[in-house]
Amino acid sequence: MKKLIIPFLFFYSFFNYAQNDCVDAIVVCGNSGYEDLQAVGVGTQELSGSNTCGSVENNSIWFNIKVNTGGTLGFTLTPTFANGNPNTDINIDFDFFVFGPDVNCGAIGQAIRCSTTNPSAAGQGNNLTGMNGTESDTSEGPGAGGNSFVSWLNVTAGESYFLVIDRPVGNSNFRIDWNGTATFNEPPTAEAPPIGVTYNLEECDSDGVPDNATEFDLTVNSAPLIGTQTDVVVNYYTSNTAAQVGSGGIFNPNAFTNTSDPQTIYVRISNVNTECFVVTDFEIDVIGSLIISAPNIEICDDNNDGLWDFDLTQNDVAILNGQTGLIVSYHENQNDALNDVSPIVGLYQNTSNSQMLWARIDDPIGGCFGVDDFRIEVFNTPVALTAPTMVLCDDDNNGTMPFMLTDQDGLINTDAGMTISYHPNQADANANTNPLPSPFESGNTTIFTRVENDLNTTCFTTSSFGLEVYDSAFPLGATNIANRSFCDDFTVGLDNDGFIIFDLTQLENTILNGQSSSGFTLTYFTDAGYTSLIGTP
Repeated sequence: MKKLIIPFLFFYSFFNYAQNDCVDAIVVCGNSGYEDLQAVGVGTQELSGSNTCGSVENNSIWFNIKVNTGGTLGFTLTPTFANGNPNTDINIDFDFFVFGPDVNCGAIGQAIRCSTTNPSAAGQGNNLTGMNGTESDTSEGPGAGGNSFVSWLNVTAGESYFLVIDRPVGNSNFRIDWNGTATFNEPPTAEAPPIGVTYNLEECDSDGVPDNATEFDLTVNSAPLIGTQTDVVVNYYTSNTAAQVGSGGIFNPNAFTNTSDPQTIYVRISNVNTECFVVTDFEIDVIGSLIISAPNIEICDDNNDGLWDFDLTQNDVAILNGQTGLIVSYHENQNDALNDVSPIVGLYQNTSNSQMLWARIDDPIGGCFGVDDFRIEVFNTPVALTAPTMVLCDDDNNGTMPFMLTDQDGLINTDAGMTISYHPNQADANANTNPLPSPFESGNTTIFTRVENDLNTTCFTTSSFGLEVYDSAFPLGATNIANRSFCDDFTVGLDNDGFIIFDLTQLENTILNGQSSSGFTLTYFTDAGYTSLIGTP
């Protein structure tokens, strides 16, 4: 994706990389000055015995001058600070050497112009050097000899020359101002973008790895940079130095992955015939992928078969999180989500439990997208059987008894991974609030049970059972019931045989001692072991 934002482009007309050897000589193009040049190191020593000015390379830089139209060729070299202002320190000494015409590296011959005059030793009023039309000598120096200037050259169209600048003393940058009537081949131009457009590139970090690195097609800038120019080529580099030298270019610029964010890319536009070039740059910037957080979808199974027809669109609101103008889609795997293929349409039945799916959001205008995985899972819904009523006899007839509610657990649910709780009403059972202790002191009431899945407590079922408390019977006992004695009669046998019929019901009121006769049943026995039941009392 190429973003068109504010115009911001740097053009480089000059060079700051010291090319110390003939084979790396900078091709001189255009007749404008060359500023902020540096000469550091010697590379291969190529001046030994090659000049009458008695010097070799100390800190050198080579230029290849190709003449376009003939005439006179001269220049003035001015030492400068890094900011381009003149450095007037008289102790700074620049020398130069000219070879040609039309010589080759390795066979440059003898210098046809050279100056190794030391400005301080010569008592000069400045530290300039060069070639001009007022001088007649062709070489001077070393040391105090000369005035740092020699005669310029008469050159012909098509000729080429090597100019070597060397700095044996001091530390300074320099600039060259060309003079004379000869001209050089013009460098290509880096066409400016239309108003409101920039060569800067932005891409979304859309490879699924949030590392601020993604692939750029740098070549989208080639055609607009060239414009209508012919016989030019465009190459891309990660450093200005590499672009100036023309080596170590980006191998595959139409699929370049950035190594920093943002990153400056340098462009070398070269004329294939004249070797003149210009270097410009632009910036590539990685935009983070769209923010997306897809929540898991968990369902309580209605038949506990582990399958469910999921409506994935229930996640749309959470995924968009208030963002507008975006498109949400769902996919079975990450590859499909990244490539926006095979979206899930309609209800989706899981193929395993649990299962991972992928959500994707797209910005149809900006082109960015984001992906995130989420889990769908089906949980068993517990069974809550209805337990029988719990019945206790009141040991003190105060209306309540302690019920061990957990005794009902095995009658309600025996499945592993389920938790049973007891509540005073249906609302509390639904909300899982106010759980009752066990034992629970209570009179007659209804208890509501909740059975929930430990893995997903929103999956639960409720049921209920009753608690009933009955009064206990409290007979007066033998000490409080008077013994009964009667005269022997003829109700059974003879009146002197020791047997009669006793009406035990006459003792009922005394035994109940005020307790309701309708709520209790009296049973009589002939022994305390309760083994000899009396039939009709």
